Amino acid sequence: VYIREGKLTEALMQLIEEENHFSILVVGASTGGEGPGSLINYVMKRVGKLPIPVTIVPGGLSDEEIDAIS
Repeated sequence: VYIREGKLTEALMQLIEEENHFSILVVGASTGGEGPGSLINYVMKRVGKLPIPVTIVPGGLSDEEIDAIS
């Protein structure tokens, strides 16, 4: 568990850079009608520059559905 203060996107990018044992970033898309969400938009603009692969999953998945795809 990591706890950071500050802007979410900046804290996430800093954590990814500092912790070299992460092998993948998995983020859930928003279920609202405004698009996938601000975090996903931010990450996708930087996906080619990240040191790990990114996987986006639908935000409305149940625990069982998440278990089935992992």
